[in-house]
Amino acid sequence: MSARDRILEAVVALLGTDVGAGFTYDRLAREAKVSRQTLYAHFPTRADLLVAVADHARAKLDADRLSIPILEAATGVEALAALVAFHVAFTPRVLREYRAVEFARSTDPELMKAFGQRTRGRDQLIRLVMTRLDAEGRLQPAWSVGTATDFVTAVVSASTTYELLENRGWSAAQLEERLLRVFTLALLTPGTEGGTLDH
Repeated sequence: MSARDRILEAVVALLGTDVGAGFTYDRLAREAKVSRQTLYAHFPTRADLLVAVADHARAKLDADRLSIPILEAATGVEALAALVAFHVAFTPRVLREYRAVEFARSTDPELMKAFGQRTRGRDQLIRLVMTRLDAEGRLQPAWSVGTATDFVTAVVSASTTYELLENRGWSAAQLEERLLRVFTLALLTPGTEGGTLDH
């Protein structure tokens, strides 16, 4: 395993179950068995490090392959359904990493900016789907692409996903059905099929 991968795996190990737990570069270097110089050479800032953690999680689960149905969907409505399916297939498997990153993003403007500059990731997929829905006339006029992206991003956050699956006892199938129903009712112009909320 490369030094970079050892560092990223060490970050995941140090995150533990407490998403608010911090760690120093000294501690991380010891955990990864690298020097501080090596650590800073790969990740000069905490923002660089946590963006890399998110990208590392995506790569490990082959998120690009999982997202293909979103990109190849025949319509924006089908892309929305594929986006929800992607979320349910992907996010529960990286809850620890993503919850920790979300916590850090909420308290660090530089990290928020760094994620906004990524060319890949969940936020970019969501914006792509919202842009397509808007272009096809399926996004309700009350929403802009930006506000719809903000809404969906918040609803499919790792923290919300954790709450519903782990604390509220929803199944993955229930999560997928209910998310799609909520997005259909809230975002789309009439005429789109949807599931029920009470299963």
